[in-house]
Amino acid sequence: MDKTCLVIPAAGAAVRWGLRTHKELLPVARGSEMYRSLLQHALAAGSMGGADTAVVITKYDKIQMQVGNIESWPKLSRELEIYYTLQPEHAKEIWGAITCSFAFTSDRYFFAMPDTFFPEQIFMSVPPAADFWLGIFATTQATRFGILDAEDWIFDKGPVSQHHTTYAWGVASWSLRVVEFWQECGPYDDYAAAFNHAILHFGCEKTVMDFYYDNANYDEYKNLLRGAA
Repeated sequence: MDKTCLVIPAAGAAVRWGLRTHKELLPVARGSEMYRSLLQHALAAGSMGGADTAVVITKYDKIQMQVGNIESWPKLSRELEIYYTLQPEHAKEIWGAITCSFAFTSDRYFFAMPDTFFPEQIFMSVPPAADFWLGIFATTQATRFGILDAEDWIFDKGPVSQHHTTYAWGVASWSLRVVEFWQECGPYDDYAAAFNHAILHFGCEKTVMDFYYDNANYDEYKNLLRGAA
């Protein structure tokens, strides 16, 4: 049976909030559901998509609170084998987390940011034969996200002058073949270079998400609570 590993980059410092707020631990609810944290939501999405393992890439001063939060919902620990690994101090957040996950060999990988909110069932949309896949969403805020051009080329944050609707990626999945390709062809300066190289070599499957919230600051978090209530 194929193994799937969910990769969660949770080492960020939330500097845009102006406080040492662990955004991934913020609560969110959907309708009548129990309150859960954004981190728990990401883990639940991976489990729903078929992940059997999760790797939380973190920092020493965050790990205890993250473990406590995850263990407060026992269902997650029953469904997922969860590991924690420390991200090197000077590694870039997204690509640094991805390279940390290479130590956990799996047939497929899911990737989700733990301070975002997206359809919980999204990883069920990953085609089994897809080597590289992106869950994408429409946005008019190109400067905040990794956007896709007409050729599926990724730009990590679009030009400031771009205000029309475009598509950005929010979650991702890749196969073991892609990991082996990255290890053979790297190193890469950042995730966009690695993603674009994989897209060039393997192609890119995509699924459009109905919504995607990135909690960059408190106002964005309030928008999420309004939209998810």
